[in-house]
Amino acid sequence: ELLELVHKLNSKVTNLEQREQKAEQTYLKTQEQLQKTITSFACGGAAGAIARSTVAPIDRIKILMQTSHLQGTEGKYRSILGTARHIVQDEGLFRLWRGNLTNCIRVVPHTAIQFSSYDQFKYLLVGESNQMDVPTRLTAGALSGMTAATFTHPMDVVRIRLQTQPELRGMADATRSVFAENGMRSFYKGYTPAMLSLSPFIAINFATFDSLKTWYFGDRKFTKKELQQRSPVAILVLGAT
Repeated sequence: ELLELVHKLNSKVTNLEQREQKAEQTYLKTQEQLQKTITSFACGGAAGAIARSTVAPIDRIKILMQTSHLQGTEGKYRSILGTARHIVQDEGLFRLWRGNLTNCIRVVPHTAIQFSSYDQFKYLLVGESNQMDVPTRLTAGALSGMTAATFTHPMDVVRIRLQTQPELRGMADATRSVFAENGMRSFYKGYTPAMLSLSPFIAINFATFDSLKTWYFGDRKFTKKELQQRSPVAILVLGAT
């Protein structure tokens, strides 16, 4: 009986140790996943702000040329250089970045949500196996794009209003102008076309990058830090492609 009692106690201690180890592993895994999400969120937001600020002048020129027939300014905005010259002459050099603050306020959470949700959707679709094929990458990319755009579409509406109507005095004035049209519904004007254009764009973007990265570096799994140390120029080229 004593031996049986010792055996039972030993079995219970073993089970408790296994449970403790399992709980510790789950906790560490959760912490690692949370840290990864926060890092992706922060780095994605910073990358989005830098990228958008870099191309902000071209973005404003593009929008002015696209909407010139609505504003009656076809004669002024016929070419890229001509449009840039008119902006600088009429409004000043820094007006090439008009609306960029609003754009960054939109892009930082958009890019952050996009990158962090992409990793989450990949995990939900394939679990720990991490066996990604092209359809799975496309699905995860499309879902991350839709998630990000849903949260940030109102800021995109305000940004375009600010860039196309010089009489507006700033982001707050543009926001009031949008709200005055039809309340909160005005902030989601063009939502469906935005989803139809952004979802496949981001899906193809992520899927292509992941596929090219796998082709270039092989099947070996690198951390993001290892990839950056290995060849930052290659990562930049693959992302641009």
